[in-house]
Amino acid sequence: TIKAVPNNTIDAYVLYWRDGSATGAFGQGAVLGNTAIAGAPEKASNLYTYGVRVKGHYNAFDYTLELPFQSGSVDTVGPAPGVATNYSLGSFAFAAKAGYTLPTAMKIRVGAEYLTAQGDDDGGAGGDTDVETFFNLFPTNHGHMGIMDQQGWRNVDAWALNVKADVTSKL
Repeated sequence: TIKAVPNNTIDAYVLYWRDGSATGAFGQGAVLGNTAIAGAPEKASNLYTYGVRVKGHYNAFDYTLELPFQSGSVDTVGPAPGVATNYSLGSFAFAAKAGYTLPTAMKIRVGAEYLTAQGDDDGGAGGDTDVETFFNLFPTNHGHMGIMDQQGWRNVDAWALNVKADVTSKL
């Protein structure tokens, strides 16, 4: 976390996900994007997520930007004996939020959001082993999609406009 710029926070991160189980996130029967994983992992599946998040405000204007990239691999054996498939993972996502708080007693804030996450164009058609779908590591999307979200942070392109007001101190 870097706080060198006043009223701003910059977070840089690297996350490593290792899954060696046959039933885990990358296990047999799992779907990476539109690509079904055939066979069980032969060895550990590895996923690296590199990202940066910038959050800040300037007077009544506030914003948050996040850009993660992913790379890694899933190596499987099966479903037939001796048949191995090596999947290469690579994707990205992006989220942006911005708003302006009006100088009123109710602190009315008008904002906009944009969110995208890569999906695999071909879904493994024709034996393609490049999986290009963003993998939602810790799947709660409420921060990006709202409390009633039905969509993961993958294969998505979404816009939102919002208005918020502090009507009273309790509402």
